[in-house]
Amino acid sequence: PATDGPAAARQHPRAVVAPTTTVAPPTPTPSAWRQLQLDWQETQLGPGFPNKIDSAWSDIGVLNTGDVLQIQADGFSAKDSPIAVWGWYLNVWSGDGRHWVTKKGSSEPSRLLHFNPRPRGGGYIAINNFLKGSGWGQEKDVPCPEPWKMENAGKSFVLELELGDKTWLVKLNGDPQPEMAYKRKGDFSGPLILQLYDLIH
Repeated sequence: PATDGPAAARQHPRAVVAPTTTVAPPTPTPSAWRQLQLDWQETQLGPGFPNKIDSAWSDIGVLNTGDVLQIQADGFSAKDSPIAVWGWYLNVWSGDGRHWVTKKGSSEPSRLLHFNPRPRGGGYIAINNFLKGSGWGQEKDVPCPEPWKMENAGKSFVLELELGDKTWLVKLNGDPQPEMAYKRKGDFSGPLILQLYDLIH
């Protein structure tokens, strides 16, 4: 992943996350995005996959219904590697997601949303959650749209994730993606963490 990777911002009722991420408090104008700070940290690819990866992380605070995370990226990595088949992903964590590898039992963090386009590995997006004490939920697979196919790896895009009352709602480049909606589950009462892997900025 590029070392000058994603940026983050947040807004209420919208939030921006990308390799640029933003969040802002509820206001009548959708322009009140707040840029979120990112830090880089090594972790493992995922449960059962101990491959070392560098990820961008951002403390996004508490997300309320109606809040939006917006991710503005210059594309995703097209580099070949033994794990390239798994594509790029983002996780929205409750708990200490930065140290999920060592946090077990009552301190185990949850992936409230795992959003994982796999343009090399089947050309689909794997959408899921991984909740403390339960493990992986029911994966939803959706075909990769044009912006996330390999031939467009170096092209910019804007992804928006809105926390709905019962589901996560998705927009790509301003267009609603109803087929990517995913059920909302888990504990949203505390501050959350965003993890971005293999996006470029």
